[in-house]
Amino acid sequence: MPMIMPILAAAHLDAGSDDVVNGFLIDFGYAPEFPAALNNTIMNFNLLDNATGNPINFTSLWIRISEGNKSIFAGSFSPSNENVNFLYTFPKGGNYGLTARFYNGTETIVEKDYEFVVKDASMTYAEDKSLIRLDTVYIGLILLIIILFLGFILSRNKLRKKE
Repeated sequence: MPMIMPILAAAHLDAGSDDVVNGFLIDFGYAPEFPAALNNTIMNFNLLDNATGNPINFTSLWIRISEGNKSIFAGSFSPSNENVNFLYTFPKGGNYGLTARFYNGTETIVEKDYEFVVKDASMTYAEDKSLIRLDTVYIGLILLIIILFLGFILSRNKLRKKE
């Protein structure tokens, strides 16, 4: 089940975009740069006047996350210090859409759609952006533990035979 949780953060984070829509600058950021299923993704939204750069007071931000034509999350957030930050966990890898709609009371101020590519849960990107399969790492660690355990048992049996 997807997890959603408000958090405290600000800034553009690892990736995102600044989009001008109807004279408003929507500052959207997220981290990590390459979201992966079953891992937390931090999202941050700010709304600014594009001409002045001043924050726009809004009463709520409605977010919908969808996979194809299926909505998998929809909810409203109240801003804190003129921005909205939350944590979301995508349930599986794939292509997702995100709609952000800023409100002043019941009136829509501005709306923007975004697209996400989410990696499978068994994969992540290293600092050099090369693909590492986590299941291969886990298998290697399990084999190492088995080898160390067998070595311990064999050395213990040799000590008993010497006695």
